[in-house]
Amino acid sequence: MLRAHDLRLCVSEHDLVRGLDWRMAPGECWVILGRNGAGKSTLLRTIAGLQPPRAGKVELEGRAIDAWPALELARRRAFLPQSQGDAFGFRVLDAVLVARHPYREAAYWDSDADRARGMAALALTDVAHLAERDLRTLSGGERQRVAIAATLAQDTPLLLLDEPAAALDLPHQVGIMSLLARLCRERGRAVAMVAHDLNLVEGVASHALLLMGDGAWRAGTFAEMMRPELVSACLGHCIDVLRHGGRTVFLPARD
Repeated sequence: MLRAHDLRLCVSEHDLVRGLDWRMAPGECWVILGRNGAGKSTLLRTIAGLQPPRAGKVELEGRAIDAWPALELARRRAFLPQSQGDAFGFRVLDAVLVARHPYREAAYWDSDADRARGMAALALTDVAHLAERDLRTLSGGERQRVAIAATLAQDTPLLLLDEPAAALDLPHQVGIMSLLARLCRERGRAVAMVAHDLNLVEGVASHALLLMGDGAWRAGTFAEMMRPELVSACLGHCIDVLRHGGRTVFLPARD
């Protein structure tokens, strides 16, 4: 579905990612890990087609990402940024319906089908009861769940999510992660998400891409990548890996 060829990402002349050869297939859920400034958000924006790499290329379904017409690309991949800015008092439902724009073609007004998809997406993220609320009255966690609902309403086979669990309380963190796992497992969606909580993505992510902070990277299955020495080097802090109740638990070592 998505492939990066010899990708190089830089800030000024500092290499964030160098020589990245990476591919995602339908049904896979990738977590992108790294310390602050390692290039996680830059990578996500690049593979979304929102900024060019310094070198190399990104292909979506065998076609260069910058060769896709904007509307066609918007039907194939959805991108959730780290934060939202709401200058105007849109209704929650209207904010989600914006994501249906790629499917309207010549139509000006939202269709009944669009509204039904919008409400279904809000229900999936447990904010349907807020559909008539002004966006500016929401808490940070509620606003994040509306943003995730809009991403789902875009109805694309590829989801690129920058810290989707940010600002969410514990039940909704778990709920959103379970939802993403179901979308991959049952509907064949491909997901790439930036995350910081290793325990939250354990059991959800099938694969991991580790950005080491100096241009180096490692990619593989979640089990392969979550070895103590690898994840500790990636995050810049010693991580202890334990088994408990059939699960793997990641604990930062105390100084």
